[in-house]
Amino acid sequence: MTHLPQIDPNDPIFTHKFAQTKSLRYHYVEAGDSKGEPLLLVHGFPDLWYGWRYQIKYLAELGYRVITIDNVGYGQTDAPMELHKYGLKAQSDQVAGLLDALDIPKITLIGHDWGGAFVWRFGLYHPNRVNGIIR
Repeated sequence: MTHLPQIDPNDPIFTHKFAQTKSLRYHYVEAGDSKGEPLLLVHGFPDLWYGWRYQIKYLAELGYRVITIDNVGYGQTDAPMELHKYGLKAQSDQVAGLLDALDIPKITLIGHDWGGAFVWRFGLYHPNRVNGIIR
C-alpha cells in the first residue's frame, strides 16, 4: 500500500489570503507562479481548501497559479445568514467578484463532489470567464 506524504497546512507553498467580493470575504490559498495560467480548485462537502493539498502542490510545481477557496460558509470564508447567498447562482456571482478582485479575466475551474456541480454552473452563468472546466 502506498502512503501519501504528510503535507503541513502551514507549508510556505500555501499562501493564505483574503479578498472581498460584492458582499463576502473569501479565504483562499494561493500557490505557484503568479504569472502562470490560473486554476481555481473548488472543494466539495464537507471539506476545505486543504482537501486539495496534494493537487495544489503538484499543480504549483508545474507552473500554474493555483487558487483554492474555502466555499461560502466553510472555513474562514464568510457564512452569511441569508439562505439565498448559498445558491449556485449567487455563489457563481460571488466567485466572479473574487476573480475581479484578483484581476483574473478568465480561469480554468476544477471541482470535485459538490464543487463539481458548482464549477459546471459557474460555466453556465459566466461562460465568458471560463477557459475550461474539469469535474
